[in-house]
Amino acid sequence: MKTLSRSLLNEVQFLIIFMSMLIMIVVVGISMALVSYTILKDLRNQAIMSANELASLLEQPLYNVDNEACVRIAKAFLSSGKISGIDLQSTAGGRLYSDLSGQDSLRIPKISKAITAQNMPLGSFVITFSDEQIRNSQSLCLMISLTIIISVLLANVAASRYIARRVRQPFQTIFAAIEKLSEGDYQTQIAPTQYRDINILVSLFNGMAEKIRVKNQEQKNIEQTLLAERQFLVDMPASRLLLPGPLI
Repeated sequence: MKTLSRSLLNEVQFLIIFMSMLIMIVVVGISMALVSYTILKDLRNQAIMSANELASLLEQPLYNVDNEACVRIAKAFLSSGKISGIDLQSTAGGRLYSDLSGQDSLRIPKISKAITAQNMPLGSFVITFSDEQIRNSQSLCLMISLTIIISVLLANVAASRYIARRVRQPFQTIFAAIEKLSEGDYQTQIAPTQYRDINILVSLFNGMAEKIRVKNQEQKNIEQTLLAERQFLVDMPASRLLLPGPLI
């Protein structure tokens, strides 16, 4: 007969750890998605605000045809980190400044905006944005999530081992009692535990062991009676064993 090496308790431990980790990963994934969505929404709003701010700053220099001031504003805005690239054009002077060498964002669309004053076109610009802040936020969230997942995993392993020891202890007592009973120790009894469900099994075992003990004692009594009768017959004189024959 093939010996099975599987353990129900080990499988329960694995299932508990697996389910808890699966739930944790799903929760972390949803949390990261929500955080990324919130950050992206905030960055898009900031992009619109930056475009409006830049248009407001460039309106007066463009109106006065102060190209140098326009270029200084564009460079200052670019170096501030609010944008990753800019292409500035003036209606009067053509392209004043262009630097689109930065890596464009795949999630924040570039913004094109025309600058006017008193319904008169003064110029326009195109600004692009970077994904660096999103990537940094996602990396931070990922590190925090991994730390939480590893911590929960270690806590689950420690807790499952502790629970396994607590669960295994009363069963080991029952297994030892069953082994004693199988070896012929019919006086074996198990003391009640602090667990109600385990005590049901303990009560059933004690009842079974008591019935076996009683049956075994009855069997011994019968065997002793038969042995005594046999010995009585062996020890009886032969003359007493002769039965009187029929009278003629």
